[in-house]
Amino acid sequence: RLAVGSTGRGQGVSLTSTYPDFADYRDRNEVFEGLVCYYQRAFTLSEGGQSERIPGMIVSGNYFTALRVQPAVGRDFLPEEDKTPGTHPVVVLRYGLWQRRFGADPSLVGKAINLNAHRFTVVGIAPAEFSGTIAGSRPDVYVPIMMLHQILPPSPPDLLSGPRRRSF
Repeated sequence: RLAVGSTGRGQGVSLTSTYPDFADYRDRNEVFEGLVCYYQRAFTLSEGGQSERIPGMIVSGNYFTALRVQPAVGRDFLPEEDKTPGTHPVVVLRYGLWQRRFGADPSLVGKAINLNAHRFTVVGIAPAEFSGTIAGSRPDVYVPIMMLHQILPPSPPDLLSGPRRRSF
């Protein structure tokens, strides 16, 4: 079973939590098998002289493991890729993007692609049947949240280092 939780004020208003908030929930969790966090954004993929805007997700390193999603090719994120900001520029691609843009080439795993003008090494390809965690959305790329500052401009809220607002 999968449950979605969010912080909010009033009906239909959802607030963004910071990564330290998520880490508190995850580390003190005694109820759920696993907790994940994600942040949906559009990315610019620039490869082979062509650029296009694609939907993507910035996710906690345990995203695929907690959801019990095994990659079709390659691997998902390693625990160390979810520890230190800016140190592991890796990406998992959606199966459809891999087919459409890269001709389903299995040798793409281990090679770098350009996302938002930064090089990210493709470590895996999500299975064809996986469409993400938001109904109606099919992210083409998944980037670990520790790469937030490399993949996004400085204008979004600082989700990685915001103050911890909750204690248990």
